[in-house]
Order: sequence, then structure tokens, then C-alpha cells
Amino acid sequence: MIITREQRYEGEILPPWYYGRGYHDFNCDKTVYYLIPFNYLIRILRLIGIYWDQIRSQPTWIDRQIHKGIHKYIDKFNFCIDKEYNNRLKDAIQKINGKQND
Repeated sequence: MIITREQRYEGEILPPWYYGRGYHDFNCDKTVYYLIPFNYLIRILRLIGIYWDQIRSQPTWIDRQIHKGIHKYIDKFNFCIDKEYNNRLKDAIQKINGKQND
């Protein structure tokens, strides 16, 4: 069986009444129309494809655990840097206060 398809660009005349809107292709700026019972099928299949891509692109459990481990290490590293910086700052303030007291 052949499913007939009509492509119409922005500003063109609409297809006959028995064609229903299937989807809009934003890359080419055109709307694709199918025969009315098939346009709903095409819409549903495209929606399922979009949801499948979203589900498939989520990170796996192992990737999430690796991500958490890396960020724990980075947080510890940043805390040590901040701690060292605060110690140097305290020493500098004590030196300045010690010189002013003399």
C-alpha cells in the first residue's frame, strides 16, 4: 500500500480536504500532509520516536555513579584549596596586625 504525502512550503495553497497535517519540518520550513487516517499514525510514530530519543539519551546508572564520584573528589579538592587559601590569608592578617602593634 502506498501512503500519499503532500509537502507544502510556507505560503503555499493548502492541500485538498482529505489530507491531514502530519508534521512540520522546521529545517526545510515545510509542512507535510498525509491522507487523514494515516496522518494520526505518522504523528504518533514521530512522538514515540521523540520520547525514545529522550529516554535513550539519559545517562545510565553507572554513568551517574561515576559523575557523583568525580564531583565528590572535586569538592574535596576545592575544599582543600579553600582551606589552604584561608590559612594563608589568616597568616597575612596576623603579620599585618603584628606589625601595626609594634
